[in-house]
Amino acid sequence: MMEILMWGIALFWLVLLLGVLRLHRYRILLRPLEWASERSEVSSEWPLVSVLVPARNEEHRILREALGSILRQDYPNVEVLVVNDRSTDRTSEILREIAREDARMQVIEGEEPPPGWLGKPFALHQASLRARGEWLLAVDADVLLHPAALRTAVQFARDRELDALSLLPRFEDVSFWDRVIEPQALNLLRVGMLVAAWRERTRRERPRRRVRSVEARHPLALLHAYVGDRAFTIGAFTLVRREALRGIGGYAAIRGEVLDETILGMRLRQCGYRVAAVDGTLLIRTPARGTLRELWEAYSRSICAAIGGHWLRALVGGGALLLLAVSPPFVALWGMWQRAWFLAIPAAVAYGAMSVLSARLSEGDGTPRGYGLLAFLGYAVFALIAFTAPWRLRFGRGVMWRGRCVCGARSKIQASFAMAEHPGDV
Repeated sequence: MMEILMWGIALFWLVLLLGVLRLHRYRILLRPLEWASERSEVSSEWPLVSVLVPARNEEHRILREALGSILRQDYPNVEVLVVNDRSTDRTSEILREIAREDARMQVIEGEEPPPGWLGKPFALHQASLRARGEWLLAVDADVLLHPAALRTAVQFARDRELDALSLLPRFEDVSFWDRVIEPQALNLLRVGMLVAAWRERTRRERPRRRVRSVEARHPLALLHAYVGDRAFTIGAFTLVRREALRGIGGYAAIRGEVLDETILGMRLRQCGYRVAAVDGTLLIRTPARGTLRELWEAYSRSICAAIGGHWLRALVGGGALLLLAVSPPFVALWGMWQRAWFLAIPAAVAYGAMSVLSARLSEGDGTPRGYGLLAFLGYAVFALIAFTAPWRLRFGRGVMWRGRCVCGARSKIQASFAMAEHPGDV
């Protein structure tokens, strides 16, 4: 029985690896555009883009560098609106200093989120009320942009007739745990982008199916948004047409969503808008989270929101990760020690395929390939977060993010994946 199980796990990773290698030719990697001689640089030929930047307690991060990279964009028609989201450090002072040096940047002193709203969606909502642009770009306050990033993204979106475009940044790992944990989460997004690119390439050969509304908050609905659908959105960089955002009710459509960046894409797709996510590692980059504690809290936010307080989901999700991703190296070692080759061989095959897959997908971030051998540690951390999620949400202090409780007794995660009933203004 164990032998059949291990060969099944090996087959799972082999199929996934071969699928990624085959789909890799469909990868869309956005490269910085150069100004063509035949293309005018007149501002009126480019739609006004409003860049929305929520900032909370960013004093000790890269706020100055990030805003500087936005203000140095070669896009000729842009305004920048930064929301100080109730920071308790010197973030507001830093923002005022930068705004005095560049009139294109406005600083908005954010209000405390009202009942039913989480911090980031409400900050974006406040900025959108001031925005004048035909396109809105929501970008995190710790993202560094290539000077041609905005122009390249707008041109790509217009050429493809998209209503929303997200770019996956290059994550600059700075610690051991960054290189072990971060790639395993990002690789899900990268597999999703490969599937999306393949489906986009082949969609003309198949009849278009009606877009179904996904209202369930089951974790499989989230997985479908990343991999099964043609597109999704990413929080670090999301460019959306103003009319499309208004069509879903503005940021009020994701007002109580912990996974706001993912749900935004789902809402847009449900309403028939064209959404795409592509590899933007040559255009945008962001430093990864350095410590194990920071990584734990960051991914607790996502995993706890998907699992909620359901013990069965936690056991199934965490158990699947342990079985598929954590057990192979240990079973392989145990099998070799006991000379039980009928277990050691399939476990080693599974471990090898998983490691190669992780290394292959992480190449864009510059992660050394050897860290693919430690991918199982990243999956082990995710499994532990899943196992502890119900306890944290039911009996603990919940999940804190930037000094706010985003999951737990003081937040309403039960509303996740439900359509907003009261649209907001954009």
